Amino acid sequence: VYLRIFRPDRGTRSRGAFDLLQRVPPLSEGTYTLAMDLRSPHLAKLRVGLCHTHLLYAASCLQTILRVPSGDDGWRRFSLPLAVGKGSSGVWSAHGLGFLSLRPEGPTVVLDVDNLSLVDARGQQLLHNGDLTAGMAHWFFAGCHYFVPWHIGYLFLETPPVEDVPIPD
Repeated sequence: VYLRIFRPDRGTRSRGAFDLLQRVPPLSEGTYTLAMDLRSPHLAKLRVGLCHTHLLYAASCLQTILRVPSGDDGWRRFSLPLAVGKGSSGVWSAHGLGFLSLRPEGPTVVLDVDNLSLVDARGQQLLHNGDLTAGMAHWFFAGCHYFVPWHIGYLFLETPPVEDVPIPD
């Protein structure tokens, strides 16, 4: 089981079209280790952020870009340290609004993600359902800076037919 992320159509403004997010405990000083398996048939870039966020706006954020070389259908394991310095957690740390954010960038057309892990300085696993065996449980998408795809006019709505059910007297 893995998650396949598609880049929006070329006619769509791709920056900020969506992020894949999971809430994590408030960030504290120390080094976090993020690991995941990635694969892509073409060159792909994935912006990774470990952020304190208030609603949609990052109060402080550690970000880096992972470059996934194009190649065979094999998975590549990525592991990177993310160091949170003293005082970088800011005022929002008291509110418990930490997020891991994944966003495809640049020429990325399709990117497969699996076996995500975020471990804090004490060795505690912070992500739930990192292997995605429970589907999208604990994961969600958010539109940032570009909300057109999320407007009601762009969503397919279906109302199931109402059967004629006799109403008892």
